[in-house]
Amino acid sequence: MSKFEISDIVKEKAFKSLIQELEQEIKNKPVEIEELEIEYIKFSFLNKVEKEDYDEELKELMAKIKQERKITAKLRAKIDNLKSNFEGKIVIKN
Repeated sequence: MSKFEISDIVKEKAFKSLIQELEQEIKNKPVEIEELEIEYIKFSFLNKVEKEDYDEELKELMAKIKQERKITAKLRAKIDNLKSNFEGKIVIKN
């Protein structure tokens, strides 16, 4: 198998692209979480005023909200880890 080199300029572009993709994903998370929270509150209101039981829906929504918050935290940690390991450490040779 032959070995080939990837230029530092390409590595830097790939790093920046990856960080941008992850940051964009994080930007979308608050909207997704807010939508889930709104649905949770709606069912909570319905649960209080109607005879129908919405406990299962409330549990499912709360689980989804918690999951999305965990995903957001993991994405932030991943970005921080990538930046601390690679940012400024890719040396561009002329």
